[in-house]
Order: sequence, then structure tokens, then C-alpha cells
Amino acid sequence: MHTGQCFCGEVKYEIDGELFAMYCCHCSNCRKMCGAAFTTNGSVEARAFRITHGRAIALSLRMGTRYICGECHSWVYADGTYEGTVLFPCGTLNEPPGRGIDFHCNVEFKAAWVEITDGKEQYPGFPPEERLIWRPNGD
Repeated sequence: MHTGQCFCGEVKYEIDGELFAMYCCHCSNCRKMCGAAFTTNGSVEARAFRITHGRAIALSLRMGTRYICGECHSWVYADGTYEGTVLFPCGTLNEPPGRGIDFHCNVEFKAAWVEITDGKEQYPGFPPEERLIWRPNGD
């Protein structure tokens, strides 16, 4: 079980299961949404993710729907990008996820001052869907 929340604590969530993937996204959308050089995101099965407190506001964007806190405007999660899967910024977790990242994506758009030196797999754009999407029984 993992728990997380927005910056102010108004929106809280829990994940009843393990993270399917954990990755660093270097796209300009993530950079602008989070105000950082890249984001570390996680993906989980949609039915394992639930809001336990508060209400997140939906923002319909090019890359799917992102949900933010109505008070502090922190990004809490996204859905609709990949069917059956929720994406969320790992920085909102309340405790360490118990694992490291799997890969980097959108590296062709990375900030010029960032060097990737961890030896993890790198994708110039988005990774193949099987790297992000939860599938029952590996289907």
C-alpha cells in the first residue's frame, strides 16, 4: 500500500498495489507542470488508485487529463492517457516507493543543463506502451 498527497494535503490518495513502472519524463509539459528539469512519475493499475480525501480538479490537456488540487494546484495524477492506467508524480508519495526508476523518456526534449548518467534505458520520445501500461497477467 502506498499513500500520497498534494502539497497542501487537501487531496490525498492511496494505491492498493505495486507500481508498475517508475520513470523520469523529460518532456516540456512535465517540466512546465512541475517546475523542475524533469518529473519522476509512476504508473499503476487504475482500479488500484483512489482518492481518499478531497477532490481533484480535472484539466484536459493534449496529453490526457491531469488532476490537480483546487487549493495548492499541485498535480496529483493523470488518467486517460493509457487505458486502465493512472500516472502520478512520485514526489507526491508520502513514503519511499521501495524501488528505483526503470527508464527515462522524452530525452530528446530534456533540459540542456541535465545530464543522464544513471545507465537506465533512454527513449527519445514516449516509451513503448508495454513499459507504462498495467496489463493483467502480462497480456
